Amino acid sequence: RVYFFDPTCLMWIPQCACRRRAARRNTVSAAMNQPAALGSSNLVLARNVEDVLALLNLEVPDVGSVLAQNVVLKSIDEASQEFHSRKLPTLFHAFISSPVPAGAVKRAKQHIMTKGFDSVTNKPVVPPSGDKRDFMTTVVYAWECKHRPADCTAYSGGKDGSKGEPLDEKNLRCETDAWVICDAQFNTKVMEALDFRRLSRVINNVHTLAKAWQASGDREALALAVEQLRVFFVDGKLSVLPRLLYSQVVPNTPDRSTGSLDCVIDWYEVHLLLDAVSLMQPVMPTDTVLGLQKWFADFLKFITKPDIKALHDNHRINHGTWYNVVAMSIATWLGATQVVKDQAEVAKDQIARMIAVNGDMPGETERVQSVYYFGYTLESFAMIAHLCMGVGVDLWNYVAPTGASIPRALTFAAQHLRTNFKTWPYKNKGSWMLHHYTNTLQVLPTSYLRTNSGPHWTSLAEMHETSTLDSAWRDQWLTDIETLQHSSADGTRVQSLS
Repeated sequence: RVYFFDPTCLMWIPQCACRRRAARRNTVSAAMNQPAALGSSNLVLARNVEDVLALLNLEVPDVGSVLAQNVVLKSIDEASQEFHSRKLPTLFHAFISSPVPAGAVKRAKQHIMTKGFDSVTNKPVVPPSGDKRDFMTTVVYAWECKHRPADCTAYSGGKDGSKGEPLDEKNLRCETDAWVICDAQFNTKVMEALDFRRLSRVINNVHTLAKAWQASGDREALALAVEQLRVFFVDGKLSVLPRLLYSQVVPNTPDRSTGSLDCVIDWYEVHLLLDAVSLMQPVMPTDTVLGLQKWFADFLKFITKPDIKALHDNHRINHGTWYNVVAMSIATWLGATQVVKDQAEVAKDQIARMIAVNGDMPGETERVQSVYYFGYTLESFAMIAHLCMGVGVDLWNYVAPTGASIPRALTFAAQHLRTNFKTWPYKNKGSWMLHHYTNTLQVLPTSYLRTNSGPHWTSLAEMHETSTLDSAWRDQWLTDIETLQHSSADGTRVQSLS
């Protein structure tokens, strides 16, 4: 503050007078040694960091009637002591440190201010348990047969390890009240009514608001983010229960009518939430922090139950890899390193089972939106490799007995990214939705980029020119490429984009 914000004062303290620059005759060094000679009886001079911390308090302003209870935050001296007493690393520094658009911050605040804090108890549907605190979702592509989209491509999936095949036309005659899964066709009405969208909104709003506070000291953003966490996870009457009994429901469908064990993918963005908590944890109320730690410990215990774990460990598509990201992220945040090590061994089997020798992922490229799903799964593999580095397991350079590896999948993607997917050998319906490739690029270690990138990744700078990139992501591509500035195979640098 002294250096950047108050050029007329040596040290500014609330309700204390500041000596004008014109009256300052001593150097800063001399002033520090002789505080009484500064000429202002009201000026309090801090000689060390402890004194400065003792003089400052972080207060949260009143943000209106939305905050039923004011969030009481720790003073900065308490926060500083806690921060230095234990390490609070972020899981994915690239995501939490990237710039946050002002528009996103405004939207997050507006949503809370106008609609209140999100809670699972807000949903209009009561789960079979009779407790609205139970998390409940449908398969996001599930439709009532008679109301399905006209261009529905029904898909059964392959959760048991078998190949999922598109359903035959005779299964689509809607002779019963059955529901069908229309691949890549989101049923937004049902998603909004249940908890999938609600969870996603909580994660992204908290992540955005935490970054806004970190970047600019936005105390209102901090207060809203902390209270949203408390409401969704800690408040006994409003918070979600740490179990998944009614997730991935497909109504009127055998073995899915009340939910499925194949459900953890609904939480695939949880790493963003945990990183936001890590940013704010030093100034969060102790009971909120402890409440979050207990909730996620209970949740991790639930999703690692043998039946749920076995189903995901043997999954043939992205549900298995994203389960790994969720479990490993929570375990890393809690310090449960053995869980991460165990799942690292599972990841090696997933590499062999899901990635072909040429880098293709048949379980994803057979999908209607093959470009999207390849990138979605590639991102999960990159995140798994990143998290494994924390326990000393190197999956970036791991080669399965089959010859499959994450670098081969990266190369498979990169060669088609270079041609803007004009060379993509599979059918693809709808927009490309390339943000998962952007996320993958952010997670890649710079050492890997320098030694393995080749001409394909260095050509990504050209992608911003193409019309197939969503405009919302074009600026993100530019930011990513400018920030990384990674070396290509021949040692040249990617030219900065102005």
